[in-house]
Amino acid sequence: MVYAKVENGQIVEVGQCPRNTELTSNFYLLDDTEKKLQNWFKIIEDIVSTNEWEFLGQSTYEFRDNEVYETKVINTISLDEYKTKVYSDVANNTKNYVMSITPDYKQLSALAGNYPIEECDKIKAFAKKHVDEVRALKILIFNASTYEEVRLLNKNVKFDYDTLEPMVETIPRGL
Repeated sequence: MVYAKVENGQIVEVGQCPRNTELTSNFYLLDDTEKKLQNWFKIIEDIVSTNEWEFLGQSTYEFRDNEVYETKVINTISLDEYKTKVYSDVANNTKNYVMSITPDYKQLSALAGNYPIEECDKIKAFAKKHVDEVRALKILIFNASTYEEVRLLNKNVKFDYDTLEPMVETIPRGL
C-alpha cells in the first residue's frame, strides 16, 4: 500500500507507510483512520489499463476532500518504435523457437550435408519456412498504419517440424 504524508494541506512525501514515526512505534500496524490522525493518508489509486504501446509515467497526487488521489500519467511510444519492437519480438521469438527444434550445430551440419539428404532438406525447409513467414510479417508490420493493426500482427510464428503446417495462426490473412 502506498501512503502520502500531508502537512498544511500539501503532500510532502509519498511512499510506503513508515514502520515507526516520531510519535508512534509500530505505526504501520495502526488502522487507516488512526494513521490519518497523524497526517498519513492511504492513496486512492488510479486504476488504468494500458496498451502494449503505452507505459506509465510519473503519477501525480492530489489532496482533496480529506483524501489523497493518484492520477497515473500514460505515455505512448511512437508508432515507428512500436513497429520496431513488435517486429523484434516476433523475430526473436521465432528464432528461439527454431533454435529449440534445430539448434545451430544441427543447422550447420545440414548445410554442410553431414546428415542424410532427407534430414538436411527437412532442417533447411523448416528454417526457411520460418524465415519466409517472418519476412512476410515484417512487411505487414511496417506497412500498418495504426497501433491496433500492428498489435494484431504480433503473432508467434511456429510451424510443425514434420509437416511444416502452422502450429498457431502466424500471419492474419486479408489485412
